Amino acid sequence: MISVSIIGSCACRDLFEKDNGNYEFRTDIRFQSPYSIIQKPNESILAERKHFIKNVPVVNGNWYRKILLYDLNKTVFKELLNNHGDYLITDLCEARYKIAEIKLTNLTNLKVTNCPSFKKHYEASFKHNVLRDSILTIIDPLEIPFSEWDQIIKEYSDNLKKIFKEENIILIKNMPAKYFVDSQGLLKPYYSDFHCREIYLCNLLMPHLYSEFIKCCPKCKIIEIPKFAVGSKTHKWGNHPFHFNETYYDYLLKSINEMIMDNGAKSKEIFDEYSKVFENEFKKFEFSSIYCNSYSQDEIFDTLFFNNEEFRTLGRKKQFLMLFIYNKNMFFRHWRKIIRK
Repeated sequence: MISVSIIGSCACRDLFEKDNGNYEFRTDIRFQSPYSIIQKPNESILAERKHFIKNVPVVNGNWYRKILLYDLNKTVFKELLNNHGDYLITDLCEARYKIAEIKLTNLTNLKVTNCPSFKKHYEASFKHNVLRDSILTIIDPLEIPFSEWDQIIKEYSDNLKKIFKEENIILIKNMPAKYFVDSQGLLKPYYSDFHCREIYLCNLLMPHLYSEFIKCCPKCKIIEIPKFAVGSKTHKWGNHPFHFNETYYDYLLKSINEMIMDNGAKSKEIFDEYSKVFENEFKKFEFSSIYCNSYSQDEIFDTLFFNNEEFRTLGRKKQFLMLFIYNKNMFFRHWRKIIRK
């Protein structure tokens, strides 16, 4: 049996749903931004931090509390070192989360991942008067300069290489799906403000972070993602741009099996095979007339699948068009903000 550790988005864990007992999980760490993971605890304020951490209430079960405590205590690398698998399965999608900076006093400054589980714990902590004197500041990932992200990814990858052999690190270049298939088999765009923001942010940030990680870990194994990946409304954890359909996870599991068993010799063949499968499946879906009736299939393809380089080259016009396809209301709201400024 092959032992693995996971640090990344849900997609890194969900791909093993169809595993037939070939893998043993040692550590499964999610909802942790690399920005937060590399922060070092300040020993001079440890007592106050312990008071806060000790009183964190249980919300949504002990697993979420445990994950949150990894983040608050800054013990992710320690946990991996003490109980790591032979291989690390990872992506960098959790970098999309905002960072919450908590000031408990003038001396105390905690930076943690502002993920949904943290928000619920934070709200519950207020109710229990644990954080009654705290000040919360939210930092958006796009507010962090790329030069700073480069240093974050370097420190993050260097710590991982101290725990895992570099060639045993498998990086999945997950990106959010732009479309999902509903329970009737109709293809629809993710149109809520929350999902559109995540898609927009990841398109700007993630290609750069993946590129930087690969520079720092040139021997790591890389799983590229074919175009035409779609989400699924019937996913067990709900409808979200990082909750994909079954074909997506079939591809990831087959790629990981091949990389571990055959050192990635057939990775290109698997990628080419599933690129055709993804595209053929995508074209079989019927576009929902509610959201897509103003656009031909070719127009949707043109605006849907452009990478980060094209984002910057084509400029604001292309970004507006993307927002317009997802949600016309967002488009007009975006213009109103610019006019007001």
